[in-house]
Amino acid sequence: FYEAIGLRVIYVQDDPQGGIRIWGESPEEDTSTAANLSQMLLECALSCDVPGAQEWAFEQMGAFGKHLGKALADWLRETMPSITAEQRAIRGLEGILNSMDIPFAVERTADGWRYVLDHYPLRDAAEPTGLRGELELAHRALNALCHSLINELDPDLEIQTPAEPGVQVPCVLKVRETKRPGGSAASDEK
Repeated sequence: FYEAIGLRVIYVQDDPQGGIRIWGESPEEDTSTAANLSQMLLECALSCDVPGAQEWAFEQMGAFGKHLGKALADWLRETMPSITAEQRAIRGLEGILNSMDIPFAVERTADGWRYVLDHYPLRDAAEPTGLRGELELAHRALNALCHSLINELDPDLEIQTPAEPGVQVPCVLKVRETKRPGGSAASDEK
């Protein structure tokens, strides 16, 4: 699916029981090296965390998340052509959350959806690994990934993600339906 900085090959699979899953494996090793999405974002953050180059690191993480979101959107369009753009966007977002191994609740609101996470998945992954310093960088990539995915698949949807990593508990992501100027809906062909 996508290989970043030679560290992991990133795979995507649509499992009928578990939904969309994104994970990474080291190319030279067996599947025991598999890492979930949270772990991959933290690893990428570690590789970008260069002393004295914080702005560059944030740019790199944003670009990584944006590129991964676009690649996931392309994959969803290819593998799920018969569902609407909105349905692909929601399936993709839920796939991102599933891939972080975090339980979440979905609430339908008047203008969209609310995803409630009991705890923040990146913080959970960072604690046992000692990568707490990379949390903000990984958070930047996660936000870019979510925004890129939603924007690529359905411009009439807008996502609100937490501005800071794991500050509020429960962690809430909101997807709202918006209308572009002129009231036109997003194309399902995008």
